[in-house]
This record gives sequence, structure tokens and C-alpha cells, in this order.
Amino acid sequence: MRTSILVLTCAALTGCTAAPAPQSAPRTGSPAQPFTVPMDPGQIRCASLANPAAVDAATDWVMGLMRAQVLAGRRADMPDTLQVGSDLQSACRSTPQSTLRTAASQLGV
Repeated sequence: MRTSILVLTCAALTGCTAAPAPQSAPRTGSPAQPFTVPMDPGQIRCASLANPAAVDAATDWVMGLMRAQVLAGRRADMPDTLQVGSDLQSACRSTPQSTLRTAASQLGV
């Protein structure tokens, strides 16, 4: 019994050393550069939204604000994440020197 457990353990551990399976689809574009989210995400500069990691952080923050508005009864609809991300980028294109808080207010948040 002990030998069978030892054999199974060794067999399981050999799987850990195997090379990972190749990805089926190669990634396109350049990978996102690291982005440090400030303590107050509303202070993210619109110029930073050129980085996909910054767009993701900004979208998450605005989606959280929108969810709070829905739960408080101040908002009836909840747009999807892609729509919010593209709306933020559009708002930031018109005023690249502003902050995310200003762009979110243009979206009614």
C-alpha cells in the first residue's frame, strides 16, 4: 500500500516538470506595460489610458461607481465593460490633460 502511494506521488510530481502546452492562438499586439494604480483611481491621468492595463483599471473603477449608483437607485441601466472602456477612452481623447474622475463625470457617473 505504501509503495503504491509512493509510486502515485512520484508519477504526479513528474507531471509538474513537463513543459506547458503551447497556446492555440498567438497573441497579437504588444503586451501591456506595467501600470501602478494610485490609491485614488480617479486621479489616473487621461494620457495614461494609452496603456491597456490603465484602461482595465479605469474601467473597473468606473464600473464600480456605476454599480453603486444602480444599487442606490440613481441609475437604471448598467452598460457592459467594453462600452464603458470605449466611452472612457473617447472622453479622454477630447481632454487628455484631465483625470479619470473628470472623464467619468462626462459619462454621468
